[in-house]
Amino acid sequence: MKLKKTTAIYSFVIGAAMIATWVMLFATGQAEEIGIRFGFHLFSEFATAALLVVAGILILTGRGPLRKMIYLAFGMLLTATAGAVVFYILHLNVAILAMTAVAFVIALLLAILNYERVMDLIFGVLGVVIYGCLNIIGDTWQDMRWGPLTYISLMFVAGILLLIFKLASRTGK
Repeated sequence: MKLKKTTAIYSFVIGAAMIATWVMLFATGQAEEIGIRFGFHLFSEFATAALLVVAGILILTGRGPLRKMIYLAFGMLLTATAGAVVFYILHLNVAILAMTAVAFVIALLLAILNYERVMDLIFGVLGVVIYGCLNIIGDTWQDMRWGPLTYISLMFVAGILLLIFKLASRTGK
């Protein structure tokens, strides 16, 4: 990893900031009531944040499957921040829009600058798909009660998780 310390600190800070933001939104009553759709969205946000925090710690300590975990987390973060940019454009919140856009650009730059092999790209794409599928599952479950799109999303998530385990066990890095 080329920018080890920068990537680790950014990962840890953004993950912690995501958790702090959601805690603040709930504490101030700005978060919506937790239903199926919002629950799945919240799960994808906290999963992203947890992966970022853990990846940051592992990079700093020099342990764990660093490249795979950070690219999986960055893929999820890029999806989360891209969605947030659109959300805050529609809701005309310039301050949070700017902050989210900066987070997106920095994550994208770090992913590009640290890129070394196809496996990085694969795990980044897997992160994008997992984050997206979790949100699709919540949307379709709430609106259609386990409609076809939910089953397709579940198959994608299950298939991706199996692919991750297979690739991780085969490469051993």
